[in-house]
Amino acid sequence: MNEQQEAGAPGIAVTSLVLGIASIALCMGMLTGIPAVICGHMAYSRIKKAAGMLKGEGMALAGLITGYVGIVFGLVFVLPMLSAIAIPSLVKARSETQKKLCVNNIRLIEDACDEVMALSNFVSSSSLTKEMVDEHLMAGSIEDMNWPEGVIIPTEEQIKRCDEEPLTVEINGELVTTGR
Repeated sequence: MNEQQEAGAPGIAVTSLVLGIASIALCMGMLTGIPAVICGHMAYSRIKKAAGMLKGEGMALAGLITGYVGIVFGLVFVLPMLSAIAIPSLVKARSETQKKLCVNNIRLIEDACDEVMALSNFVSSSSLTKEMVDEHLMAGSIEDMNWPEGVIIPTEEQIKRCDEEPLTVEINGELVTTGR
C-alpha cells in the first residue's frame, strides 16, 4: 500500500455509508442495513486500530447509524406493510384449500352413495342410510373424514336425496358442492 491510500478512508467505510444510505433512501431496510452495520463496525475497528493512519471514522460512523436506522425502518414500516399485503393472500389460499377439501369429501360421499345404490339395486337414494354410506368410505364414517374446522357436514336427509340434488356442506357461511 502506498502512503496516499493509507491516509484515505478505507473502502469498507465508504461501502458501509453507501449501504446505510440505500437502506433508508431506497426502503431496502434490513437487506442493505445489516451489511451496512457489519461493514461500519469493521471499518470503525480498523480505523481505531490504525491509530490515526486511516481516516474515514465519520463515514464508518455514518454508515453504522444509517444502517441501524434502515434496520429499524424496515422492522417498523416495511415489514408490517409486506405483512398487510401477504396476509389476505394467505387467508384466501387457505379458504380455497378448505373448499377443495370439502368438494373432495363430498365426491367421496357421492361415490359411496352410488356404490351402495348399485350394490343394493336401489332405484332411488331414499332408502339409503348414513350407516350404509359409512361402510363404503375408507375414512370409516362421514364424521371421521378430514373436514376443515367449522364445517357443517351432510345430514342423513341430504344423503337420502343424493340422487335428486347434489350434496352440500357449509363452511364459513358459504355452501360448497360438487355441482353434480
